[in-house]
Amino acid sequence: MRRTAVAAVLAAGLLVGGVSGCGGDPKPKFSKSEDPPAVGVSSRPTSGAPTSEDPKPATPSVPVMPAVARQHTVAGAKAFVRHVWAMLNYSQLTFDSGPLKPLMSEACDGCNGALDFFAEMKKRHAKITGGLVSISRLRVEQLAVKNIRPMAVAFDETTTREVITYRGGNKEVYPGGVARDRFVLFPEPDGWLLTKWEAIS
Repeated sequence: MRRTAVAAVLAAGLLVGGVSGCGGDPKPKFSKSEDPPAVGVSSRPTSGAPTSEDPKPATPSVPVMPAVARQHTVAGAKAFVRHVWAMLNYSQLTFDSGPLKPLMSEACDGCNGALDFFAEMKKRHAKITGGLVSISRLRVEQLAVKNIRPMAVAFDETTTREVITYRGGNKEVYPGGVARDRFVLFPEPDGWLLTKWEAIS
């Protein structure tokens, strides 16, 4: 079952061997850390995001990356993944993916699928209600790649029910739900780059 429109767009690539955005075949070397299952991390933009009580939702503000998300540590990898999801939620609310693109490798097909989806929704003058994601149970692994220290971050993503309304009134409805995905992050001089997005379940 398609949890969200983005999941539907990405499913073909993600579920067939994963989406490769980096060279080689990095393998998990050891488990570094896992958040307790009960701890949830809301990736929804915290400033200006519409709520059910807002009569006229304000335009969301672009999420600001915390300093820790630039650190090449377990905490930094987790913070970067949380920030990517904050940016994905922002892009879904606004169809503005400009601030999101620098966080993703151009070779990451899953990432490009998300960017293409936002561009298509903007082009079609669509309106999306719901479908935002919160993440939890982040688990970080260091990958074995020569002379590089990439991190793989697995996480649960919980998605709310999503309704897409197109100009003319046609609608698509996605039920939302929970899935587990994994990001592969490569270190960059000023932080991280998302190079691979794959579905675990």
